[in-house]
Amino acid sequence: MFSLYTDYRGNRQRLAFLQYAFTNKEHPIQLKPHGNSKAKGKVPFRRTKPSTLRSIKSGAKSKSAVKLLHDIEKKAGGVISARAGCDLPQNLRQVYNAKRNVRSCSLPCQDTLAEVMRLCKETVSSDNVFIRSVEAAPEPMCVLATRQQLDDLERFCTGENFSVMSVDPTFNLGPFYVTPLTYKNKLARSRKKNGSNPLLLGPIFVHQTKTFHSFHYFASTLVRLNPNLHQIRAFGTDGECELFKAFQMGFFLVPHI
Repeated sequence: MFSLYTDYRGNRQRLAFLQYAFTNKEHPIQLKPHGNSKAKGKVPFRRTKPSTLRSIKSGAKSKSAVKLLHDIEKKAGGVISARAGCDLPQNLRQVYNAKRNVRSCSLPCQDTLAEVMRLCKETVSSDNVFIRSVEAAPEPMCVLATRQQLDDLERFCTGENFSVMSVDPTFNLGPFYVTPLTYKNKLARSRKKNGSNPLLLGPIFVHQTKTFHSFHYFASTLVRLNPNLHQIRAFGTDGECELFKAFQMGFFLVPHI
């Protein structure tokens, strides 16, 4: 049963009484959380009024989240004088989410390949260069490597007590493959693995096909970036034919394991 409250003068007030009638045993009434809620406490969901949502969206471009929340609450009469809870934003997070959505929709569409090439050109002479080489055709390809990774490949894979340089196209990143190089740090030992040398991540290759051309581009780029890598003692693959042939040509003096 639902009834509005009127005072002794007959004036209708902003109060209402809600009475539940139970057909079986009486039990507490628990409001359900939103279906997508990940909150541990499972906060009950309160729907926001459409006009309030429009106010949030219209002010998201020009106002900060805190000021926007304050203005909407003030216009509705505040927490005490608001006609209903749906006239107010749920919380500050709702306003932040609205601002993020407006900002993402207003961002211009960027050419990802052009952006990567721009970053490669801008950082090529810096101390923290990571994007080493980018090729656009016949397929987009990119070699990523820090100076430390290139130096470590030479340090640990070209000496007498060498580590095998492993290469394996392991990951799928959307329409791209990710092929990392790994090697062992011969100057360190792991306590948790019976004193074995820890495995380190080396240069990374991002590409779209597993062809001889793409893998040879990776191998030749590594040697171009550090000519001493021609002296690598051994490399290992998972037996993929095109990968093996490309690295065997790129490192022609190196046995395959």
